[in-house]
Amino acid sequence: MNCILKNLLPCIKFKIYISRSLTRLSYIHNVGKTPLQYITIGNLVQKCALKYEEKTAIISMEENREMTFSQILIESDKLAAGFHKIGLKIGDKIGLWAPNIIEWFLVFYASARAGLVTVALNPAYTEHEMEYSINKVGIKTIICPESYKKLKFYNIMCRLVTDLQDCDRNKIHSTRMPSLQSIITISNNTLKGTYSYQDVINCADHTSIKTVTTIQNCIQPDDLLCIQYTSGTTGKPKATCLGHFQLVNNALELGNRLELEKYNNNMCVQVPLFHAFGILGAVMPLLLFGVTTTLPSGLYNSRANLRAVEKKKCTIINGTPTMFLDLICLQKKENKKLHLNTAYCGGAPCAPRLFKDMHEILKIKNVKSVYGLTEATGIIFQSLPNLEDDQKAYYTVGKVLDHLEVKVVDKNDNIVPMGTPGELCVRGYSVMLGYYDDKEKTEEVMKYKWLKTGDQVVLQEDGYGRVVGRLKDIIIRGGENIFPREIEDILNEHPDIVENYVIGLPHDRLGEEVCACVSVNPGANLDIDSIVKHCQGKLAKFKIPKDNRKVLFNDLFEESRKLAAGFYTLGLRKGDRIGLWAPNIVEFITTWFAAAQAGLIVVLLNPSYVNQELEYCLNKVGTKALVCPDVYRDLRFYDTLTNLLPELETNDRAKLRFKKVPLLKFVITISNNKNIRGTYNFTEVVNISKSDSLTEFKKMQEYIQPDDIANIHYTSGTTGKPKATCLSHFQIVNNGYLVAKRLGLDKNHCNICIPVPFFHVFGTTVGIIAAQHFGSTLILPSPMYSPVATLKAIEQETCTVIYGTPTMYIDFINLQINKKMNINVTDAFCGASPTSLQLCKNIRRILNVKKVHCAYGMTEATAIAFHSLLNEESLDHMNTVGYIGEHLEAKVVDANNNVVPIGTPGELCLRGYSVMKGYWDDETETRKILGDDNWLKTGDRFILQGNGYGKIVGRIKDVIIRGGEKIYPKEIEDFLCTHPDILENYVIGLTHNRLGEEVCACIMLKIGSNFNFQTMVEFCKNKLTKSKIPSQMKIMKSFPKTGSGKIQKYVLKQQIEAEFF
Repeated sequence: MNCILKNLLPCIKFKIYISRSLTRLSYIHNVGKTPLQYITIGNLVQKCALKYEEKTAIISMEENREMTFSQILIESDKLAAGFHKIGLKIGDKIGLWAPNIIEWFLVFYASARAGLVTVALNPAYTEHEMEYSINKVGIKTIICPESYKKLKFYNIMCRLVTDLQDCDRNKIHSTRMPSLQSIITISNNTLKGTYSYQDVINCADHTSIKTVTTIQNCIQPDDLLCIQYTSGTTGKPKATCLGHFQLVNNALELGNRLELEKYNNNMCVQVPLFHAFGILGAVMPLLLFGVTTTLPSGLYNSRANLRAVEKKKCTIINGTPTMFLDLICLQKKENKKLHLNTAYCGGAPCAPRLFKDMHEILKIKNVKSVYGLTEATGIIFQSLPNLEDDQKAYYTVGKVLDHLEVKVVDKNDNIVPMGTPGELCVRGYSVMLGYYDDKEKTEEVMKYKWLKTGDQVVLQEDGYGRVVGRLKDIIIRGGENIFPREIEDILNEHPDIVENYVIGLPHDRLGEEVCACVSVNPGANLDIDSIVKHCQGKLAKFKIPKDNRKVLFNDLFEESRKLAAGFYTLGLRKGDRIGLWAPNIVEFITTWFAAAQAGLIVVLLNPSYVNQELEYCLNKVGTKALVCPDVYRDLRFYDTLTNLLPELETNDRAKLRFKKVPLLKFVITISNNKNIRGTYNFTEVVNISKSDSLTEFKKMQEYIQPDDIANIHYTSGTTGKPKATCLSHFQIVNNGYLVAKRLGLDKNHCNICIPVPFFHVFGTTVGIIAAQHFGSTLILPSPMYSPVATLKAIEQETCTVIYGTPTMYIDFINLQINKKMNINVTDAFCGASPTSLQLCKNIRRILNVKKVHCAYGMTEATAIAFHSLLNEESLDHMNTVGYIGEHLEAKVVDANNNVVPIGTPGELCLRGYSVMKGYWDDETETRKILGDDNWLKTGDRFILQGNGYGKIVGRIKDVIIRGGEKIYPKEIEDFLCTHPDILENYVIGLTHNRLGEEVCACIMLKIGSNFNFQTMVEFCKNKLTKSKIPSQMKIMKSFPKTGSGKIQKYVLKQQIEAEFF
């Protein structure tokens, strides 16, 4: 079995952007098993009457009327003939302006059989809205009641047609509505200027009725059937055109998934018939499945709905979330005997709690989600029958309907990976014919027959979808886009909240502020503190305990955005390099985020750099701007700069010219002193932007791509001068996400203590980015590493997760032994260098940590390549560096680049999304470790196990050659670490005249230990071969290390040899 392992798990498990060759895109074509029907609604009316005959079709509770299927055909044909008699012709528009009454059905069916186009009008329309709706599509006839409760239809028409009461009903003329020629009123009264409904029916004769049957052959399924106005949430309503074919088949798919053909159903209709949901969910099932349809009242009335369900023993009910909430509240009080089997809920997003209450309180067996929009005829997604998976039932809007294609795209119309939010687009039979007489608006939402829904949706591989917001339903708070749906979903989980909507209210400084409008359970004592407490842990924020500074994510975003615009105003452009030379302070995060938004490349610089190191790193990549504090403790950043660049104190800050660093043009200092020579102040740059530069900056952001370089990290330089490693947004975002998932940050809110330096890839990717994905709180104990400050922060801020290097954990353990602080950490993440088994055990025992996560990675692999699994129960994993990362390949090769068998040491190679883009401007060094096949040579001597875990056994170049025998120090170091008195040790090779090298152990001991050379030899006897037992030993108080905590063995060797020789 060769030692090669490929971990490419299905992308649905990981919400990441990876290359298109490795992920499934958010596109599904649900082909369907049953064919579509090519039939008109007029023919369906006739077919239905022949099939169901005297079965009750419609029950109007309020009117105390019923009609059979045969009666519907007879009356609708009379009405259709009457329409022709009064002058309506095939293709004419008839406005249907009425509440939920039987005549609504009859007019709709009659219009279909007469070849007319029904324009469905909201009965609540006012005079102004009616005028617009009639003129928009050229309505020729309006049919409406005289009045219904407070709705005065005839009075409104009299105001629109000023001479209505004086004119001949055959010769209506209105200058405001020139297309309107007749009005039909559903009334027992004779109203001037109008036909009565009964008049129209009565004027039909045998010949005209027979003509209706004859013309059915002239009406095609693809003909325009009805026009429905959109709700006008984003402007004036648009007139959506739908055909017979679309309505018939969309309703057929809806009914099939509701299994309407299996049962003798009586449907309670709560939704208004003028709405697409009403036509599709009530008017059409009657024809397609012979469903008896019960109308509780003309306008929505929850009490009437509940009474209808009880009295008529309704088995199925439709409605919006609000309607079902009302029913639930009523049922709690009245406890009616209900017989509901199925409910389908649409029109707006549903909360999981609502579904549960529908099951438990309304006793509904099958609760179905539906999602759609007028422009798609009605339904796009719907739950499958007999769905038992609560996650799908409660947290999705169902599965895409048969015969439809759906895709989810970004703002550039590119399809996003599965599981990624974006705009939903749909294509297929149900997509509207277009907006009436509005080519421009039609083309805005339809391209290549793909309909843009305007909804932000997450599509799953199994065809289910989840709506996460409206693209235009955005609150812009201080420049940050906030989707209300995200907040609404969180609030819906509160046990006292029945319903809520989040809106943006005007705010002088921020533009808008977030306001939650909440409906609560009767008797609930809900206040703002309760809501805030409920939301805590679900909004990301940053804390620095030292100065008690707390930064909310929203504020961080706002400041970083303004800073990004400030960079742009100064003259920095996409691709420019900006040096970030600072300890772990909030401004580090702000600057990094700002640079990312501005498309700049951040050059991360060790705050401990001195003149020569700083000069090399700034010049290596052509740094154009530098951000740093003026001073922090003994780190005097500005003094270091003026020593390196003396011109700084004399040059105009806008015209900097440096001899040693010629490309550096701007220096920005993080300081309360706003008058530091040659520099811009950090706060000044945050506030420097004006509206025009902000506009230009926003346009520029569209050109920033995930594959662009985001960071340049310098390698630690353990084997020579640091190399400039280039990492992209794509790599950093996804590596951080996958680490966070495996660490379990998505399970519960975490307070993460992060003493590791931000300038290192461990600090940025695993520290900052991993926390961002799931809203974890970052606790920054101190700007520079301090073990005392770290333990205090863990105790005071109740940290549940801690990051660190082995050296840091050794420091924490030594402190905790003496101080015995109150620490209760769930997870400890250990990386940057190998961790011994003994150290892992001490972390668990002394630091009271439940689980230790061992990790392995390198700068060139973005951060982490191996990492302990989340639910790993075995302690064996602590003797490894973890399990291979998702979407990565690993192999172990010999000196000839041949893959070695599993369990055999060799050089570890990695390939996948996280492998660096290369070393900046250094093709030679890049090619040394990164071949054309994209395998990255790590330089680490590694054993890969068959279960996907791995062990580091040394560096390929970290070899002691003793008398011709190769000895790997890591093996000896791991063994020595098992001695209870040894805290840390490193093994090096010292020069030897005869053997070439001899083995020397450099050891740090616990305080008070009597461990000596003889103790070490005795401990190693019979456990290490004689040649591997160190012949020299040096007791150490500290070790030479890089800023990121990696041992510098070449420095250690120089120190020891200088002392010994």
